[in-house]
Amino acid sequence: MAEGASREQQWDFYARQTDVAKKRAMNRLTLINQIEALVEAGMTKSAAVTALSGLGDASAASIWSWLSAVAGINRHDRLAYLVPRFKGGGCPAAIETRLLDRLAADYLRPERPSWAACVRRVRVFAESQGIALPHARTLWRRLCKLYDGPTIALHLGEQVPAWLVRRLPANDR
Repeated sequence: MAEGASREQQWDFYARQTDVAKKRAMNRLTLINQIEALVEAGMTKSAAVTALSGLGDASAASIWSWLSAVAGINRHDRLAYLVPRFKGGGCPAAIETRLLDRLAADYLRPERPSWAACVRRVRVFAESQGIALPHARTLWRRLCKLYDGPTIALHLGEQVPAWLVRRLPANDR
């Protein structure tokens, strides 16, 4: 939902959510109310966020983002602004085969370059060709689907488990 969405739009979005999403919004609101109570008791906002994030319910970064989401919002309307807004889950991203092959060849070479460096090089190539490239995390998931675990493990420098080595056929020369 857009940040400048009206109060009615926020409540309409809240009404269309599942019970699980509404419960998460309520938990977030409870946490924000606890922070405000600690601040009113004399604690700084940073200390209150750190103290409540230490309990393990949410990270400090998440709490700060929730606080900014309800900054300047009427206390009675905050619940509607705290509903999770997950994205994704749509159709798989279309990635050209030549880009994925280029990325795999770059990443799986013996020099073991970093993933970020490989993605940067492929991104430059894709931009020069006028091809859209999805997020690096999407590329990583697709690469892991294409190549089996032992290939990735060997590239990362991990030992192949003994049970897997026994299952591999002997090299006949």
